Amino acid sequence: MKGMRHAKQQGAVSLFVVIFAAMLMVVITVSFVKLMIQDQSEASATSLSQSAYDAAQAGVEDAKRLLLANQNNADAYPIPDTPSCDMVANGLGLTETDGAVQVQTSFEGSNSYDESYTCDEITKNTPDVTDTLGANQSVLIPITTTAPVSSINLDWFTEGDADTTKPAYLTTGIGLMPDRQFPQTGWLSNQPPVLRVQLIHIDAAGGFTLDDLDSNAKATKTSTLFFVPNGTGTATTVTNSSFALDATNHTQPSASDPVAVACLAASQTFAVSKTGYACNLSLTWDTKGTAWQDGTYLRITPLYNNTSISLNFGNDGTLFNNVEPQIDSTGRAATLYRRVSARVMHGNASFPMPVAAVNSTTNFCKAYVMAPSYSSAACTP
Repeated sequence: MKGMRHAKQQGAVSLFVVIFAAMLMVVITVSFVKLMIQDQSEASATSLSQSAYDAAQAGVEDAKRLLLANQNNADAYPIPDTPSCDMVANGLGLTETDGAVQVQTSFEGSNSYDESYTCDEITKNTPDVTDTLGANQSVLIPITTTAPVSSINLDWFTEGDADTTKPAYLTTGIGLMPDRQFPQTGWLSNQPPVLRVQLIHIDAAGGFTLDDLDSNAKATKTSTLFFVPNGTGTATTVTNSSFALDATNHTQPSASDPVAVACLAASQTFAVSKTGYACNLSLTWDTKGTAWQDGTYLRITPLYNNTSISLNFGNDGTLFNNVEPQIDSTGRAATLYRRVSARVMHGNASFPMPVAAVNSTTNFCKAYVMAPSYSSAACTP
């Protein structure tokens, strides 16, 4: 009897072990399957998200094509002043299916992919123009507005440019002219750059010559000012600076000194700035500027450091007219949507804006050396 009872106990233990092992295997298998399904779902969502983003980017590129076509032939490729989701499709004559422009309908044998963009808007008039510039990189911005203006706000250097919460500044009183240049070596990465800002106005209607650019007495004119960040103030300060002066004009010695711009103090963080920029400046020009609509440009060049810039007119409601249109595109892949917003500097592709020039107060001499032959001809100015 003892032997039979002992055998039954061993059988019960073995059965329990088998049941426990089977349950453990089921739990492991279910967990593994769950992880596989979760990973597959995440991979699918990631793939669809990327596809929706790609579709939105396709909408951005189509909007760029419409902007370029409109620039070359506005009658054939009109862009309405009021944005709408189908304005790009209508402007380019693209076919829409259920209110969307198809980008790709199948993927790896599946016909339910449905990659398309559902809304593609262009806003021609924007409240500001923004850009990111490297050191010594120039941008030429046309000042074409919805209303006459005689001043404009210029902001530069953000927390992202500095990669820190506090900007650094130069010692007060250091100048920019040749006899007292800034030391480029040792310029801190969190130090706002000096800005070289040139105002150019071309009187296209009245006609002009290149010599007119050196004359302040004519409608066609150019003026250059240098702006030095200064952190001695206790708050962000707007400084009015007039383009009636010209730092490159030797007949205006008072203009040869750079303009010290009171930016955030060294003890302040970017959170104090109402604009998000360390330096804020209001640029003004003479009364003739109030009638300037077309043919006015600002050329901005940061010296010694990179920077983000913003041009705006404050809160007076004035907008830039088709200078840097904003594109808002929504892409779709299956049931997942992505939205992309982009700015496009609307230049003239057939007439690129110059970004460099030579200015000299004395005679200028240049010599060329052509390969494979070599010439060492003297050049005497």
